Amino acid sequence: MKSKRKWLAGILSVVMTMTFIPTYAFAGEAAEGGADADAVWTVKNADGKVVGNYNEMQDAVDAFKTTVKTDEEDNTSWGKIILNHDASGSGVLLETENEDSYWFQYDFDFNGHTYTIEEGTETGPGGEETYIVGIYDRTYKEWAFQNGTLKIENSAAGIDGESVQLNNFNVDASNATGCTEVMNLQGTVDIKGNSSVKAAPGKKALVIDKYEYLNDSVIDTKGTIEGNIAFNGEKDAEEGYHTSVLINNGTINGKFENATDEDGTVYVKLYGGVFNERPEDEYLAKGYAFEAREDGRYAVVATTPVLKHIKELREEVAEANESLNADQNTVNKKMFELRGNIESAESDLNDGIYDKGIDKATADAEKSIKEAKAQLEELKQFINQKEKEYNEKSQALKDKCATVREELNGLNTDEYDFGDFDPEYEFDSISDDVDLMKTVFGNTVDEETGDETKSSYAVELDELSGRFEKVESKLSKVRALPDTLNKETKDALEETKKELENTQNSLNKANKELEELNKKVDTLQNSLKETQDKLKKTEEQLKNQNNKPTPSPTVAPVKKPGQVKGLKLKAGKKKVTVTYKKVSGATSYRVTYSTSKKFKKAKTVTVKSGKTVKKTISKLKSKKTYYVKVRAVKKVKGKSYTGKWSAVKKVKVK
Repeated sequence: MKSKRKWLAGILSVVMTMTFIPTYAFAGEAAEGGADADAVWTVKNADGKVVGNYNEMQDAVDAFKTTVKTDEEDNTSWGKIILNHDASGSGVLLETENEDSYWFQYDFDFNGHTYTIEEGTETGPGGEETYIVGIYDRTYKEWAFQNGTLKIENSAAGIDGESVQLNNFNVDASNATGCTEVMNLQGTVDIKGNSSVKAAPGKKALVIDKYEYLNDSVIDTKGTIEGNIAFNGEKDAEEGYHTSVLINNGTINGKFENATDEDGTVYVKLYGGVFNERPEDEYLAKGYAFEAREDGRYAVVATTPVLKHIKELREEVAEANESLNADQNTVNKKMFELRGNIESAESDLNDGIYDKGIDKATADAEKSIKEAKAQLEELKQFINQKEKEYNEKSQALKDKCATVREELNGLNTDEYDFGDFDPEYEFDSISDDVDLMKTVFGNTVDEETGDETKSSYAVELDELSGRFEKVESKLSKVRALPDTLNKETKDALEETKKELENTQNSLNKANKELEELNKKVDTLQNSLKETQDKLKKTEEQLKNQNNKPTPSPTVAPVKKPGQVKGLKLKAGKKKVTVTYKKVSGATSYRVTYSTSKKFKKAKTVTVKSGKTVKKTISKLKSKKTYYVKVRAVKKVKGKSYTGKWSAVKKVKVK
């Protein structure tokens, strides 16, 4: 038997040597990436690598929270929680114990599937309400849902949190009569694409706390808001600190509740949308009017050409981005299938030779290689086609953007409301988006150096093509072995498999005996611990007979510094001067600034004295708009305690 095994190892070694790849290489590549088709949820990090697969929504969220954070400097976190197929289960609860909370986005991609909530979760320790998504610590958290449906069947409320994004996503509580509020937010809501929020008759679709000073909420969807939109809470004492809802598009089958304060503050601005009941005129943005329709509904329409053209431009850009995302999803799916066939072929030509035998393994490998070859060619054609398509689409959008920009030149923009559309910022953003379209499927060339940078898809195709060629070469080498060698190899493999089975049985028996022994050791250790505890307790009792107990000193808890108020920004040449009111007890301040409304790639400077209420930030980019926020820090015995962030202010640098 030893001689047969030695001969078999020699044959397989020759095969491996002919292909110039060690056996372990295929195994490692096959294990990398990809979702477990049987699991409900897959968690991926910022690089698209699989962190793990989970059957419970709570487990997936917990894994995402602890493993996906990637940027310590900017305190941001990226990644995805992916729904692999239609499923049902309970809701989730986010609890964070981080003292210095950081901005964290929980990004769900339902991948076209539906998750049904059979029961909610508590909002926090001892909470009475049940929610689908309950956030106990609401600080700097954002939930993003896309491409699917969250269906509510049994929950007292729906999504409870701070900021939520919906993109081509439906939250359906239309049959959940016990769900009084589908979405309850203390921050902003961003509903776009073809998203809907549906409440049961007489229930609320959206409840938004109006005292927050975050960015305005935006409803810009082709879908429907079924149910009332209500505003809750009291406006912040400092003037201007409140959240508005900007409606650019969507069908609203409901009313606005508590949308106007006694002091005249209006929390709704209408730039579009269709309503089953005519809203108040005071909600209309400047430059817009209500148009009665034949079906009894009311549409908000622009009254001037430039506003119409801006809306058309935004819709075309959104449609192009949606199309781009759909095409990327298609390519990702095709890449996944191609990678799976290559990995199957690699596995068949490694362990499969032992498990299936050479004939079956090579037949299966040949089938996978045939499918992979067709997929590879199809992918190359698809990517080439999309490269041309998005080059043309990008140029057309750039031309239209230039036309609309020209229309705005010379107009008195004070006569119009643009809502969340900042012309200068948005035109630059649109230009960036359309430029990015060219790079998704096509290679880019540096105009100065002439160096070419391949797209990520081109790089991955090269890698998969290389693996395909190697596995195809290996298959030809295995099939070229003489039939007599194949038969002898099969016999030797069968004998080896039997020996492996016998060895595994022996190992299982030894493991069982070891488990029983460990149980006995645990019992003895527990008994020893009980005896030690009794002796310790007796010694303490004897000691206490002659000594009075000494009360434990109490330590007063440290109070965190208050929120920074009165933030003001003064623009200079490539610099901004930041001033704010002094916070009692503060030992320093942290000033964070970014060109992004969401403080992506933000930078932070520290004011080292709690008495200093002014900071100049230099070396900024001219003509750029910066967003700034400040919070106080109190340092006690070497430990830092931070207060809440101030209001977010923006300024354009000279």
